[in-house]
Amino acid sequence: VAVFLIACKFREWSSPRLLDLAELNPQPCTTAHLREAENFILQQLKWDVDVLTATDVLALLLSFAPKEVATVLRGATDKYIEVGYCSRKVSAFGAGVLAITALRMACDELGLDAAVLDFVPDTRAISPAHVQECLVLLGSYVALHAMAAQNMAAREDVSEQVLSGAMLAT
Repeated sequence: VAVFLIACKFREWSSPRLLDLAELNPQPCTTAHLREAENFILQQLKWDVDVLTATDVLALLLSFAPKEVATVLRGATDKYIEVGYCSRKVSAFGAGVLAITALRMACDELGLDAAVLDFVPDTRAISPAHVQECLVLLGSYVALHAMAAQNMAAREDVSEQVLSGAMLAT
């Protein structure tokens, strides 16, 4: 149950309540037991969970944006950040680069001009070259996985057609 809790925290905005998880456990369990188990697992894995994530950076950046712009960009940027964290190469760029890359990809997807991102401050801490490299990698990663998903859907459609044809023939 503690591992499930840690996995849920990967999606920071959808972690379950500790009390609910304690009730799901088949063994008697308290929220204190869950916290202890979570801390034990994190220590054993030597995971530093006290780091700034791309989701944190994105939330901060979007707080500088006009409300309408933030609302439009939120869903697409969250998607790109989640996908980016599935690639070791992309996530290695760091939180700031991934957040800015997600914003740029969201603009492209939504057909928005890059000037919409005028709320993103220029900083020397984030190299434009790294953002460009991350854009290429994440774009390739998304395209590859989107193509795989389309191929899977096409195979499922063919299978359904074959099954339907076989049922009609009988």
